[in-house]
Amino acid sequence: MLLPPWAGGRPARRGDRGTPGGGRDAWAEGARGGKEDGGRRGGLVRPTKGRGRRCPPGPTQHPFAPIILRRVAKVACTHTEIMSMHCTQCGAEGSGRFCGPCGASLVELPCPSCSADLPPGTRFCTECGSPLRSRDAGAHGPPTPAAGAGVAGGPGVLPWGIAGVLLTALLVVGGVSLLGGNGGTGGPAGPTAPAGALGPAPNIDLNTMTPADAAWRLFNRVAGALEQRDSVEVINFLPMALDAHEIARPLDDGQLFRYSFLLRVAMDYEGALQTAREGLERSPDHLLLLSAAAEAAREMGDDETARAYYTHLLDVWEEESASDLDDYQGHPRLIPVLRQEAEAYLDRS
Repeated sequence: MLLPPWAGGRPARRGDRGTPGGGRDAWAEGARGGKEDGGRRGGLVRPTKGRGRRCPPGPTQHPFAPIILRRVAKVACTHTEIMSMHCTQCGAEGSGRFCGPCGASLVELPCPSCSADLPPGTRFCTECGSPLRSRDAGAHGPPTPAAGAGVAGGPGVLPWGIAGVLLTALLVVGGVSLLGGNGGTGGPAGPTAPAGALGPAPNIDLNTMTPADAAWRLFNRVAGALEQRDSVEVINFLPMALDAHEIARPLDDGQLFRYSFLLRVAMDYEGALQTAREGLERSPDHLLLLSAAAEAAREMGDDETARAYYTHLLDVWEEESASDLDDYQGHPRLIPVLRQEAEAYLDRS
């Protein structure tokens, strides 16, 4: 069986069987197709840019036998449009390195932190726990605490007082997190494990969890580290918790509240406010989101916006706090603190 000149071997010559005119021009004529079929004959698949040997210029379709392409394309080019991939986690068809719907890797990739080889379908490194894919630049993009540049005081120092009374209310008290309880729809039921109970990072096999469970687990890890004032633990797990919430999208109101809190810990106040507003667009009276938006605006120095959110929180307090919303029922200790914080801020201003 003859091969086209771009597939290696000797070039087709004039007079060869299956080559009307021989040479590259004949192959090009076959690839373009005739006028009678609108140019659709031939040219069924063109190699696309990919890793490995570069595809030489010129025609990419045998004028008579598409079967040849199926056999030769892998030799001529390492990545063609006929070679598709399916995600091992959700089954979606995709291309590139990551699955769009679920965020899992489509190919073998090294861990960006420890260089461990990770199989397709991986979202987090099983050796060090680092996320395989960083969040898109500019999408809720807080400075990474591990770099030290975006965290007040440099590496190892965190702005412990950034969230005021609310930060204290969110921490683990008596082994039961104020964000624990039923946890709303965004996490598993039951009390939160105390700080350190989750074990070292390699023991957290995030790949066996759903995205929502991974986000919940990492949030509690950060909350426990904050309660212990463990800067190293927060710096290690905060970026992972942020990435986990992005991967878990779409987020419910409770998850958006926790994500906004994590962004404030990372000192990305603008991202925290945007995240809280994302939830308020569908639940404008949600007490947790109103408090999160007010806190973020307050840290940005926007007192007018903070005052507006706190005022609205107090206006809807009686009706909202009496509702049976899971987010409220799961945080019985936290809800009263939100009102106290709002009243204290408005009294001062």
